[in-house]
Amino acid sequence: MKRIALVLAGVVSLAAPAHAEGTFDLSWDGCTGPITKSIVPGSVSTVYATVSGQSAGHNAYGVTLAISINCPSALLDPLTPPDAWRFDAAGCQGSISNSLLLIDRNPESALSKTCPTFNQHAEGTLQIAKVQYDPFVNNVGVELILAVSYGPGVASSDPNTRYTLGRFVIDQSHGVTGAGTPGTCGGLEIPVCIWTRDQGWNALSGTWSTWTPGVTSLRTTSATPARATTWGEIRNQYR
Repeated sequence: MKRIALVLAGVVSLAAPAHAEGTFDLSWDGCTGPITKSIVPGSVSTVYATVSGQSAGHNAYGVTLAISINCPSALLDPLTPPDAWRFDAAGCQGSISNSLLLIDRNPESALSKTCPTFNQHAEGTLQIAKVQYDPFVNNVGVELILAVSYGPGVASSDPNTRYTLGRFVIDQSHGVTGAGTPGTCGGLEIPVCIWTRDQGWNALSGTWSTWTPGVTSLRTTSATPARATTWGEIRNQYR
């Protein structure tokens, strides 16, 4: 909560944390979807952060996701992800292009009615989106940060609607299995965890709260690196 609060502190007034309202979830490629997915070279995948059960008014919120080899636990600290998942400026993907990872508060158009944006396009909307590498001890990973504030805010939300908080579009056009070469980023076959490092919303009264955690982490499944084909194997195909 401290990281998002610092981003938003200059935009809205944040009071002491309160009890949660609504349930926060992550899913692959839609507002409701799988929690594991095989990511292959050349694919484009989307992580959705959503909330359901929210009724109170609000004027700001934030979500921070992290990418690491493993999900953190009481026994395991997150480990630095392979090059294929280093979308920060100093990482392999980030050094190729800063457009390979999109962070936005709105769902794709096909989901705009079934899973509308949480701020409901309120006036005065300010969105801050950034990707950074976190070198802090015992917390090594890539962070995807989204912070949104919107003027006078939204008076109320429909608790029966699932709202899109954020859409994180991951382009693996340069991700490859095995060792990478110049212009590619290797290690895509290594499973990673995408997990919720921070999330919360600001009530119209100025009280900052976290949502009840639902699905807070997603995983990728192992992809088998392409096996090198020898000249003998190619020649045998024509016998």
